[in-house]
Amino acid sequence: MAKDFYQTTKRNEKTGSSERTRRNKKIKNSEDMTATANFRQMAQHIGLAICGLMMRTAFGVFGILWGIIREIVNGVFRVAIGVIVAILSTIAFFGFILWLFTL
Repeated sequence: MAKDFYQTTKRNEKTGSSERTRRNKKIKNSEDMTATANFRQMAQHIGLAICGLMMRTAFGVFGILWGIIREIVNGVFRVAIGVIVAILSTIAFFGFILWLFTL
């Protein structure tokens, strides 16, 4: 590691100070970023927001449709169970009446 530091120090002594600072400068925060990168980041955020909104809308519509279908199926089962109970109740009622005639 010391050898690498020594070699970069020697190389920096040969180059000019402006090239040295330009080569060693790293992006530390958003102030060092260029306007192009900010536009690209803003476009990415807008795209993600639009995509998220479309997904939320699609899942919301799917949820509404799923709720409607679920209620229809539950209603069909409720009616079917009601019909079965009504038939069994009628059979039991007339069976009870017939049993009373046998007494």
